[in-house]
Formats: sequence, C-alpha cells, structure tokens
Amino acid sequence: MTPPRSRIPVKLHKNVSLLVVADEFVAREILARKSLSRMVIGQVSPTALLVETEEEESLVEELKRLGHAPRVVR
Repeated sequence: MTPPRSRIPVKLHKNVSLLVVADEFVAREILARKSLSRMVIGQVSPTALLVETEEEESLVEELKRLGHAPRVVR
C-alpha cells in the first residue's frame, strides 16, 4: 500500500490575468504606484501579479510607457 500524498491547496480565480515581470523590483514598483496598484488583485510570487482582466490592457500600456516589457498569461 502506498502512503497518501499530501495535498496542495489551490485557489482558482475567474476573470483575472497573470502579469509576469522581469524581476521583483518591477513588481514592487507597480505595487508602490497608486495608479497601478489599484489594478492589482494580488501577488502570486515576487514576479507574478494577478490583475483584473478589464484592467489588463491599461496596466500593460502604462508599463510599456515606463519602459518595461510585461508578459500576460491568460
């Protein structure tokens, strides 16, 4: 008989996008700016943020304007 495997809790979100940035400095910059942080729902890792789908395009455009190259995973 095999030992039971431990379970990893998983939380599913609807209508959100995962924004992945190059390093955690960029993520901290996003969270520090009031105009950008209001679009963020949560932080999954030091370089991955959950963003409302409706706000995704606005946030990506603003980051590009600031010279960053964000990657969005849907």
